Amino acid sequence: MSSVRIEAIAPTRIDLAGGTLDIWPLYLFHEGALTLNVAIGLYARCVLTAGGRGIWLRSHDTARSEHFVSLAALQAQRRYRLPLLAELVKHFQPRGSFTLTTDSQAPAGAGIGGSSAMAVALCAALDRFTGAGGTRIAWIHISRDVECKVLGVPTGTQDHYPAAFGGVAAIHLETGGERRERLAGTGVTSAGALQAVAGVLAAIEIIDSRIEGWKITLVDTIADNASSARVVVGGRVIAADALDL
Repeated sequence: MSSVRIEAIAPTRIDLAGGTLDIWPLYLFHEGALTLNVAIGLYARCVLTAGGRGIWLRSHDTARSEHFVSLAALQAQRRYRLPLLAELVKHFQPRGSFTLTTDSQAPAGAGIGGSSAMAVALCAALDRFTGAGGTRIAWIHISRDVECKVLGVPTGTQDHYPAAFGGVAAIHLETGGERRERLAGTGVTSAGALQAVAGVLAAIEIIDSRIEGWKITLVDTIADNASSARVVVGGRVIAADALDL
């Protein structure tokens, strides 16, 4: 077992339309809701190496690490320096000693789904290590639920689909779950992706915060509705292909 080394990578993403609607139950209030996004070449990477003594969790990009003498010790811990890694280890319950190391090319707080991509990559590595036999869809939902526990706020799935599948896709948000529509073919272009957008209208976001002095973290920002106080939208929807975007 000590010779086992598993590496997994997952891409981050850029949203083109429909962000935030993927959080349950918001999409149920908007018939035909979908998000449109594209995977990009900035990756989250994790390496799982079997052996050693106990469980080591390490993050290169945040320069954090922590050690547990056993899985039972990890499960008994109440707080973690690397909560995303620890919670996913708790979910998959791998046996034996190992080191789990992560590194992300996405700058912290960049808003391109870095933590979601990391969660998917971790699921892929831990699934392989434990022989759980999960699917990419299962990894998406495990990642979403674990991120929700770590952040303490509701989370959706739109960030996890590009991490799990790559490419350009429309994520249809429907009663009973979501459905991915891959936008592919010979010479896929941004114009082709825009065919999934029903229309465009002008919008102005007015930001504000209930937190004095704007001394906020990422978790505070999400809990504070992304510091979004109001949104002013235009009264005329224009077909996307009628605009020079």
